[in-house]
Amino acid sequence: MKTKKCKYCKEDIAKNAKRCPKCGGKLGMPTWLKIIIVLVIIFVCLVACVNSCANEVDKAFKSYDDQNGKTSFKVGETFESKHIKMHFDSSNSDFKKYSEYATVKEGYKVVQFTFTAENITKDDEEDDDDYLLDYTDFDCYADDEDMEQFYSVEGAGLDTQLKLTRGKKGTLSIYCEVPKDSKKVTVEYKHMLGDKNHEFIAE
Repeated sequence: MKTKKCKYCKEDIAKNAKRCPKCGGKLGMPTWLKIIIVLVIIFVCLVACVNSCANEVDKAFKSYDDQNGKTSFKVGETFESKHIKMHFDSSNSDFKKYSEYATVKEGYKVVQFTFTAENITKDDEEDDDDYLLDYTDFDCYADDEDMEQFYSVEGAGLDTQLKLTRGKKGTLSIYCEVPKDSKKVTVEYKHMLGDKNHEFIAE
């Protein structure tokens, strides 16, 4: 029979013994050491899980950023993410084709931004089929100061929301009410919290 020395009384005992028959000392791994090992394993698993989740979230956010890394666009240029291609068709710095019942504030004008958008999400991706472009995804600025969108157009046939299934296109316009003497008028587009701001500059 194979034997080993008891670490307490130094007597020869069976090699597979968990307790010394002579002195009664426990010969296995101490309980405190087992607890530490279990805690370390749990901690490592938690860190790995958090890192994995963070990477997935970061990847999801980046899928809504411009794939070429652009954050500023002029008329004629195209914003393209993993899901949407949005061409900046035109800007009208003195838009007046709104309802006759609409009121523009004194000393202000309406600037129109028009986009043609296409849902380019691939068929093999698990994302939802529909991509929603909504006026709430856009913010207006005049000379870097936050401005209001022009909402007094109900019944005037001005679309402020675009819902696209995969492969479909549509046109969306955003209207900003800004001071007439504004030197730079822009709209910033952000699809969801955490995305970069993408700026479109009126001519």
